[in-house]
Amino acid sequence: MNRHAQVLQFHEYVDRGDIEGVRKMIQHGFFPVATENGENSALILAADSGNQEIVDLLLDNGANVNYCSDTGETPLAAACFNGSIELVKLLLEKGANIEHVDRFGVSILDNARDHPELVIFLKNFQNQKKLEGPG
Repeated sequence: MNRHAQVLQFHEYVDRGDIEGVRKMIQHGFFPVATENGENSALILAADSGNQEIVDLLLDNGANVNYCSDTGETPLAAACFNGSIELVKLLLEKGANIEHVDRFGVSILDNARDHPELVIFLKNFQNQKKLEGPG
């Protein structure tokens, strides 16, 4: 199977939530950072679907928590758009950039706008980071 076919297969496993398929490909040494044509990374796909188990697996195997697609989308933005507070917490714990703004001027808070509890959580997180200062 050529690399492009492997990337497609990997992303299909991620998109379907097939943790065993993802795990098997990683165990066999395959781990794409992003698709070859600049589309979303597997981590963005997993965050978009709210699949915390796959997000954990990808992060544990070196996925970039702050990977940015051609449009500026990040895993955190995808998780916020879908309102997954637990996934947002995980990504922030792993160092996701809460201050990121995509190329259209959409912030992380903008992505969470349809989820009031998440917006409150994010604002509290931002305030706490400001109190802690650079670290």
